[in-house]
Amino acid sequence: MAQTDWAEKEAKISNFVALFDNPDDIDPDEFKARFTALGDGPWALNAPTRAYLQALENADSEDQVDTVIALLDPEIAARLFRDPPHSQWIALMLGDTSEPERLERVFREACDCAPDTSGPHIILVQLLEYWGRPEVARAFIDEHPKIFEDPVHLLSLGENVEIRPAERARVERYIETLGSDASSQLRAKALRWQLLHSDWQAAESEARRLDADSPGDEHIGGIFRQLIDAPASETQLKALDESGEILLGHNPGDHCAVIIFSGIDNQTLLRTGTFYRYLASLGATALIVRDSRRLNYVRGLRSLAPDLDGTIVRLREIVSDLGIEKISTFGLSAGGFGAIVYGLLLRARATLCFSPPSTMSPDIAEFDTRGSAFRRRIARALDEKEWDLLTWLDESSHSLPIAIYFGEDHPQDPIHAARLGDRPGVTLHPMKGVSTHSPIMTLRSPESLLKILAEGLAIPAS
Repeated sequence: MAQTDWAEKEAKISNFVALFDNPDDIDPDEFKARFTALGDGPWALNAPTRAYLQALENADSEDQVDTVIALLDPEIAARLFRDPPHSQWIALMLGDTSEPERLERVFREACDCAPDTSGPHIILVQLLEYWGRPEVARAFIDEHPKIFEDPVHLLSLGENVEIRPAERARVERYIETLGSDASSQLRAKALRWQLLHSDWQAAESEARRLDADSPGDEHIGGIFRQLIDAPASETQLKALDESGEILLGHNPGDHCAVIIFSGIDNQTLLRTGTFYRYLASLGATALIVRDSRRLNYVRGLRSLAPDLDGTIVRLREIVSDLGIEKISTFGLSAGGFGAIVYGLLLRARATLCFSPPSTMSPDIAEFDTRGSAFRRRIARALDEKEWDLLTWLDESSHSLPIAIYFGEDHPQDPIHAARLGDRPGVTLHPMKGVSTHSPIMTLRSPESLLKILAEGLAIPAS
């Protein structure tokens, strides 16, 4: 391609991206005109897709979010998200819109106008699951067999969407064809699917075959290594009830219980048997919870009680019925917020967190723009005093030992940790040379992870 052609294309991309300098002033017709001028091809869409999502992430008001999402019409959605590499992240970005009905309609029409384009179909399924409508997602998959006959697209399904036997067999055959030369992202996606929809023994076998222990991708390599090296356990996690909001792993003779809080995306490491196997080897029962209300656990767990107070009572009863008295809490990322709040209310022995947010206030955008749509949702639904962990800590009479691990080189996590660091009971553990938001994934040695778990959760020696 001639240099002048590239220059013209780059100019068109820059012209489109510049629209988001002032999101409140974007004219929908001008947005569509500039987007149409980009033409076709991956080169024309990658940068605009990133610019659109960045504008959504950086929006500083609910009205601005609605303005950016309102720019989507079915044709634009079909092209902008035609072949997204991180569809789950996109669904999380879009999912906290204040107009889910409109967004669902846009994506359904996008699928109709681009029936052979996988991106909008996959994102819609993930949006429906994120909104707590897995049965609607399942029906949509059945209505679009041509797209979902491809096992690669089935790899994107979450834990709550039912997998048909024929689909399971198709995906498992596909995973068997993958080699160690497949991309680390694809190998991790295949492993995630097996952990969610098969069992950990099958996932462990595949992890050994597809070992992604690559220094170039510490997060993905960490998932594989922690699965391969996890202590043996015959006990499987089981849903406490049909809602699937709480998973239980318990062995007779366990001497403590750890309540584990998933983050915004309900991390695979926590929602599968991998992490539980480490706790089981320490003699700990695990209750792995997720917040179907998507309010950072502050309104309680829907399957247990209508409010937070009732949830705390029920959690105590569940643990007591197992013959256990000692409780600790654990959380990754946003789940760390819930772990600290529940640790205080349950008067737990200890709380261990990796990279928790110190506050969910929209005001932190000046140093942390991550999860802005989720924070705005929190601001709409909760009282202001409930947004900040400092308030919870200062108003509690319980002296809770809290260990916080975070990547020392991460741009935002050390700031959050420092906000909490001077409170009684809080101990900060900066991890040197670590820049990822998931520093637990850098613990390649099982002995290192077990030591941190035992100490941080105050689990007594068996």
